[in-house]
Amino acid sequence: DSDINNYDTTIKYNVEVKGIKNNGEDTGDTLNINDKYAYNAKLNGYQLFDFLNYNVEADTKANFLTSFPTNQKAHYSTDTYLYFLSNNSPLSYFKITIETITGAKFEKRINFNGGNNVLHSLLISPTTLGLDFNVLPQKLKNIKICGYASNGVEVTETRTLYITTFKCAVDVVNLHWENKEGGYDSFVFTQPKKQISVSKETIDTNQYLNNINGVYT
Repeated sequence: DSDINNYDTTIKYNVEVKGIKNNGEDTGDTLNINDKYAYNAKLNGYQLFDFLNYNVEADTKANFLTSFPTNQKAHYSTDTYLYFLSNNSPLSYFKITIETITGAKFEKRINFNGGNNVLHSLLISPTTLGLDFNVLPQKLKNIKICGYASNGVEVTETRTLYITTFKCAVDVVNLHWENKEGGYDSFVFTQPKKQISVSKETIDTNQYLNNINGVYT
């Protein structure tokens, strides 16, 4: 997979805010904010009061479309996708900084060209990053991600993935799901167990037994 993917799955909307007096009259004060974007079919879950924080623009540090805190855990063998909204924005590149358990640090730059798309995802793969710098992925301590304009100004929040490891005997499953912001989050679950739920309304009786007052003979 490529480091950055672009999607045609967004809707554009405008916001108009008016001042209204107690008697219902218009105060004449109107705020119009146009051409904002949200993930397709996710407008109801989109935080309109905070919408500016999700679009990469100049002089802002846009949030990624994730429900996780800025510092989260990630298993060294699994991939994480960070989704973001950017349309004709100053975003020029992402800087990925990795730190090993020995304290060594490496940087990787990923250029951004969103074309005519609005929704994008950035792939963060500890395994691939480890190969880039000849470091075993299980020896990584953390990975920091931030988007920059061409002049070096930060235009996205900085997110940090703290790399976790488990013993070889521990089974892990990386589960992905669509979050309320319109991106996809993932989390590693350990020692998953399959559960089966069965319901049956009628249980057949043994035809060789006689039921006498509730007692089988």
